[in-house]
Amino acid sequence: MIHPWLLWLLYFAGQAISILGRASASASSQFTPWNSVREYVKWHWPALAFRLFACTMGFLLWWNNTAFFDALVSHQLGVSVGIQKSIPLTPATAGIYGLLSDVLLDWACAKIPFLKGKVPNGSDGPPSATT
Repeated sequence: MIHPWLLWLLYFAGQAISILGRASASASSQFTPWNSVREYVKWHWPALAFRLFACTMGFLLWWNNTAFFDALVSHQLGVSVGIQKSIPLTPATAGIYGLLSDVLLDWACAKIPFLKGKVPNGSDGPPSATT
């Protein structure tokens, strides 16, 4: 039996790596006013918290119904391969989902009309940069 705390640990580890990767890339860019990961998080924590919450709700949706994402992807791609198997929730898939859930959230926002423009992307500059 897989302990639920291990799934949560790996999911949040994937989330942390994803956030740190985004922050590091932004901090190393010459086009942003912040020079460190700490500054990026300081200016973007509301958007990061919102996205973390939204991704965690998606993770819980998958946890409660592992066939959900299979149905969603086959509906969006318009392909049905006839496989009745869902992606299992394992330590590896929990970590992978944590790592890729931010990308999946962006994909969902682009595909689902009522989400467009509602989910902050965390790429806006600090208030002083826009005034």
